[in-house]
Amino acid sequence: MDIQRRHHVDASHVAPITAPSSKPRAPDAGSRRRLRTASAGCAGSPRGGASPRPHSRVSDSFPRNLLRIRRDAGLSQEQLAFRAGVMRSYVGGLERGEKSPMLRTLDKLAEALGVSPLDLLREPAGER
Repeated sequence: MDIQRRHHVDASHVAPITAPSSKPRAPDAGSRRRLRTASAGCAGSPRGGASPRPHSRVSDSFPRNLLRIRRDAGLSQEQLAFRAGVMRSYVGGLERGEKSPMLRTLDKLAEALGVSPLDLLREPAGER
């Protein structure tokens, strides 16, 4: 009440604040339906939807090149991540092919490794 008087506010229409209950609230049927609908159209989702896009040679080559060049440079994922200004887990995801870099990130990685961005994307000569 003191705050109401001090700030000249009428809070009679506001419900009193109560402590949150310890029992988590179950989602209503509408939110479950929205979640189900949202995941149904995702590419590669277990519930169907469009099939994932086929991998290109670049998306197959990049993770292998990144791993090879990083190891040749004698860097750990953590060291490369620090130099490129990204998270270590992101470097791991890139090397496993789980993530794809934006152009700016590709440039940062190449600079941190001392190579051209094309070296990271290029298909190795023996695999053509």
